[in-house]
Amino acid sequence: MNKTIVSIISEQTIPNYLFIKEMFVPGDELMFIASQKMAERISWIKDVLNYNLCESIDVVFERNGDEENWSEISRQIESKLSDKKQYAVNLTGGTKFMALAVQSVFSRYNSNFYYIPYPKNNIIWANEMNQSVTSIERRVTVEEYTNLYNTHLRNQHQPHIDKNYTFAFFDRFISIENSELSLSSEDFEILHQLRCYRNDKKLIVTDIENSAKDEKHPRIKGLSDFLTKISFPYDSGELSKEDVQYLTGGWFEEYVYHLIRERLNPTDIVLGPKTAKTNNDLDVVFTIGNKLFVIECKTGVEGKGMLNEIVYKASALKENLLGLSARSYIFSLGQENEDWSKAAKNMGIEYYGRDFFTEERKLDAFISAVKRQL
Repeated sequence: MNKTIVSIISEQTIPNYLFIKEMFVPGDELMFIASQKMAERISWIKDVLNYNLCESIDVVFERNGDEENWSEISRQIESKLSDKKQYAVNLTGGTKFMALAVQSVFSRYNSNFYYIPYPKNNIIWANEMNQSVTSIERRVTVEEYTNLYNTHLRNQHQPHIDKNYTFAFFDRFISIENSELSLSSEDFEILHQLRCYRNDKKLIVTDIENSAKDEKHPRIKGLSDFLTKISFPYDSGELSKEDVQYLTGGWFEEYVYHLIRERLNPTDIVLGPKTAKTNNDLDVVFTIGNKLFVIECKTGVEGKGMLNEIVYKASALKENLLGLSARSYIFSLGQENEDWSKAAKNMGIEYYGRDFFTEERKLDAFISAVKRQL
């Protein structure tokens, strides 16, 4: 007998999606139960499922506040039910009151009840006489996760420079000054001046060395020698927009991207996407264990004001676009600052400074902490 898979909709759409993906077989139909406030999430889930030939029943309560009225919940749901159908009811979503009312209604029909203790990847089947736990095998991609919160990403790209070069550049960047590999204060000044050219499509190196482009684009003395010193792989004396963005911080995003891929083996990872709705830049985004992780990468944080701006952006993205279970981090090559770490933590963001990357035990602790969440 084919079944009807029943979902109660709340802010967390991931448990609804995972349950349907685990339970659905061709011929099943879907039923979504939602308040007026949560109704739009039904379409988000349907769009990602893309079950074009699947029958669907939407029970959206008629008035605001009906989700707190037991008799109205019962009346509106029961009008959609049949004694001839079998129901698989996911009690994970909605409010506790809604879940109790839904269970009461469906208990009068041929129903099995399930619960996902998200973020754990388990489904508990719980009826009066039996209880069993099965593992959720499905693992969502970054695209699936973000689309389930109506946060569509665009413009993600592949690393611009070979991984080995990026790791070597990282070693240069963090080396003690005056060592053989280190960047000098003059080198760091060149990188700082290059930031003025981040949005230029093409940069002729000798032109910029010899004269300023305009008031906002300074002359950069020693640029050719600097590029030779770091063996930068550019062509014909020209730096592309991507080259400049790499040199002025993009390399660190690529470094973190490679680091996460190697150390965590995520389900999916994307580099440098923008949110379609708000046009926010995200540096490194990955999923593992059906959770989303977002990392903001900064080669330096210049003062508390800059930190507050970064933290506010990360916090707003997490709250409004990425779902309650998303984890947000700031990775910085600036010095450790306990006050900054506390300020970020108060906003639900974790801040990691330079020592995190120079002391292997601290990096290992982060990797272990992420794995414990799986």
